[in-house]
Amino acid sequence: MARRRRLRRNGGEAKTRLRRGARMRLRTAAFRQPAAPVRILVDGQPVDALPGESLASAMTAAGLRGTGPGKARERSPFCGMGVCQDCVVQLADAGRVRACLTPVVAGLVVTTNADTWSARIAPPAAGQPECVGCDVLVVGAGPAGLAAACAAREAGADVIVVDERPSSGGQYFKPLATSMAFAGKPADGQYAEGIAISDRARALGVAIWQGVVVWGAFPGPELAAEVAGRGAVVFRPRRLVLATGAHEWVRPIPGWTLPGVMTTGAAQTLLRAYRVAPGRRVVVGGGGPLNLQVAAELAAAGVDVAACIEEAPTPGFSSFHVGALVRALAADPGLVAQGVRHRARLLRAGVPVLHGATVVRVLGNARATGVEVAPLGGGATSNFEADAICLNHGFLPNAELALCLGARARHDSRGAALVERDREGRLSVPGVFVAGDGAGLGGARAALAEGEIAGRTAAADLGFHAGSNAAARRSLARHRRFQAALWQIFTPVHDAPMPPLETVVCRCEGITLGAVADALSPAGTEGSATTLPELKRRTRLGMGPCQGRYCLPSTMRLFGASFEGDVPRSRPPARPVSVGALAAEQPEWIRHRSTQPPVIGPSPRINDIEEETDVAIIGGGVVGLCLSLDLARAGIATVVLDAGMPGAGASGANAGSLHVQLQSHLARLPEAGRHRAAAILPLSLAGVERWSALAAEFDGFELRRKGGLMLAASAAEAVLLRGKASLEQSWGLEVELLEGDTINRRFPFVAPGIEVASFCPAEGMVDPLAANRVLLNAALTSGVRVAPHRAVTAVEKTASGWRLITSRGAVRCCRMVLAAGPSAGRFARDKLALDLPLSATALHMNVTEPAPPLIAPLIEHAGRHLTMKQLRAGNVVIGGGWPGEAADDGTLHSPRASIEGNLWVAQSLVPALAGLRVIRTWTALTTVCEDDLPLLGELPGLPGAFACVTHTGYTLGPICARLVAERICGRAPSLSITPFLVEGRAVTRPPAPVANLQGV
Repeated sequence: MARRRRLRRNGGEAKTRLRRGARMRLRTAAFRQPAAPVRILVDGQPVDALPGESLASAMTAAGLRGTGPGKARERSPFCGMGVCQDCVVQLADAGRVRACLTPVVAGLVVTTNADTWSARIAPPAAGQPECVGCDVLVVGAGPAGLAAACAAREAGADVIVVDERPSSGGQYFKPLATSMAFAGKPADGQYAEGIAISDRARALGVAIWQGVVVWGAFPGPELAAEVAGRGAVVFRPRRLVLATGAHEWVRPIPGWTLPGVMTTGAAQTLLRAYRVAPGRRVVVGGGGPLNLQVAAELAAAGVDVAACIEEAPTPGFSSFHVGALVRALAADPGLVAQGVRHRARLLRAGVPVLHGATVVRVLGNARATGVEVAPLGGGATSNFEADAICLNHGFLPNAELALCLGARARHDSRGAALVERDREGRLSVPGVFVAGDGAGLGGARAALAEGEIAGRTAAADLGFHAGSNAAARRSLARHRRFQAALWQIFTPVHDAPMPPLETVVCRCEGITLGAVADALSPAGTEGSATTLPELKRRTRLGMGPCQGRYCLPSTMRLFGASFEGDVPRSRPPARPVSVGALAAEQPEWIRHRSTQPPVIGPSPRINDIEEETDVAIIGGGVVGLCLSLDLARAGIATVVLDAGMPGAGASGANAGSLHVQLQSHLARLPEAGRHRAAAILPLSLAGVERWSALAAEFDGFELRRKGGLMLAASAAEAVLLRGKASLEQSWGLEVELLEGDTINRRFPFVAPGIEVASFCPAEGMVDPLAANRVLLNAALTSGVRVAPHRAVTAVEKTASGWRLITSRGAVRCCRMVLAAGPSAGRFARDKLALDLPLSATALHMNVTEPAPPLIAPLIEHAGRHLTMKQLRAGNVVIGGGWPGEAADDGTLHSPRASIEGNLWVAQSLVPALAGLRVIRTWTALTTVCEDDLPLLGELPGLPGAFACVTHTGYTLGPICARLVAERICGRAPSLSITPFLVEGRAVTRPPAPVANLQGV
């Protein structure tokens, strides 16, 4: 007892030194400070920082927790490795950066709660990214990446390693930053090993590029990156090794978003890389050996560790633990001894280690003040006071680049995306390998072996003499045995309790577990959100800056949901990257690339039930839902059949622009073709008015009419815009022509030098995801039967109308309406033997992180493809028709040229975009009406079969639906439909218009 009191007193003396010293900086004899502090400004407050440490470290050392507001909360550094985006701050001359990866230099001016538009960024360069080739490119400078690089270089290959950190070593070695130095030899073996392998790689001639953010992976393989001090670079290696490692997973609990909560790895980075304490009093909790190691290291450094909470039971002498311990000892006795030393260190420091318990709540209001701990399996809770809460409940592989390349993958039971690889590390994508924890947790020793195997094999593929992998394979097998035994020891006996439904699960968007539970429950349609993309559409889960890295796996784990479908393909950017870093001028394209929707094969026959209805609508997008609502209100029984989920196709991927002004390509038509423009103009006006009526009737979706601004950036475009405005005004459209300084006085965000602009007050925007949900609920409430996942596989003519055959039985109807958007042309050709002037194309779009209001109107370009708007939430959506592409398996993706070119055009008109980060891109199919006119009305030769298809679905969808509903109901049209009738625009193909497909 006296010894325990003495130990506590000695620890207290060390902690007193911490409190009385330079705030949170740790002073021990093993380390020295090689340079004097420099002065930086954080929100106008002078802060002494060490050159070379991270901004997050400097701010933590100064006692500054918050780094700006999130969704109704203050943010603070959380992951410590650039994944979570919670530590984003703004630099005056460099835009928004991650504080955890940004080194300190003298004179930095940092703003944590900034006007995002105020960063001074250079205008977009017209040049192209630098192209760099090599034999083998390795992404990641951790154990796997450095081992792969050394093996490939020893074989004679030209090797480049790229890593986003300031120094190599990765999450395991955690090298000491240049802000500190060792007083003598490296402080422990982990430091020494990291230094040795990095030095070995450089001695072999491996080129190691630090500060590289790889934002996109494209076929080739081709990797696009932003390189610190160098700008945009495209890497084109002959072989690619992905050694991207893993990031920590933290189970959502009440309070886990409070400032002061971070991952255990983030605390270890502060400690080992920067010699900064994560807090004055710390609780470490979760499950796994990292928690014990970090708690022991913190205690040894003099930090007051209140408790270490471990979910696994106390190691004992049960056969379960003894057998695992024996296997671990046989595989690697040194690592077992290391674990024993950590436990002994905690014992000497008097830190309580609670086994079989879990942190169920973080206490505090504005910031963390402690935790509530409960035994797993039930029992009384206890509280611990602390200002830093360090949590780790496991790891998730960083598989984004592999998924972006289209590698086959699966989800494991914990929600991790595991890419498929062979024993050499090859992926299903030719020329690409994966090594280390990026393909599943195996630990540093296994990562070293996997890296060596992948590096040797990649070099051998290129004809280099790479030698044998036999020793590496033996090491890999041994350490995989060790990991299996280790995680058996750290397996909890009981599951953690389900957090309350009010717990936030999505850190970026503030979405709660309750909102996710609602989306996973049936809500009037046949089924619930059973795929991750559908869950995202319903809730916005995963749509924030962290790109779903925490919330999507958490949802899969916490709800035990069996999500259908393959692992979704990741989209660039793999990390949020500024518009200015991505933008590069690209040539315009002339014609749409025809892209057919993937064929949905016949599903297994579920039943043979036949149902009857007055009207069956094929397609549950905005057109089909609006049409069903109008028909139901007219007393006509209606069924909507959709091959997927309603609103999940083109309508769910639409950017939501409401266009009225003529698009520039229509203004270029010769005089004989302008009747099309004349017909579209009143239809577009009526379409926007119809949307306004829907918004007034239904709550729940955003509709804004702040006008539309079309900008001319050249003399030729100015002439075109003046002529277009004159034409529109002659047809009665309210258009204001602006010239010279008037443009910047009215719209100060517009780039200087724009001479002519046209402003149309009728234009606006709508939130498609919210609108789709509202329209679906309105249709259901009106009695519409909505049937998802019911692709129509055959059509039969009957005496009374039509029989539509689906996997869930047949539907007999008097009339059917083809409203299948991008699939309508193929459906008409294959099922109705009718050629319609319809095709489909894939278009690319971007969305940025939220920013303060700046861009009120819809923005278009008079001569180039661009549509841009800022949503009420602050995100800027940038699109306008740049092409997407389809892979061999039918999945859609955004070409690099479309991303770069689209953003270049946007930034050339609105320079303030440069400092704003793009957080996601997407590509979606849209309908192309080849003569620019919707197809409405009865199909020729097919009585009772109608078409309702339009190429600008969100502007024209509701009004086109109303016009067809009026025609079906026999009412007088509210607008002339003559220019849009199918008659004369369709060609019947032999044999008979409709095949009799009995028995299909």
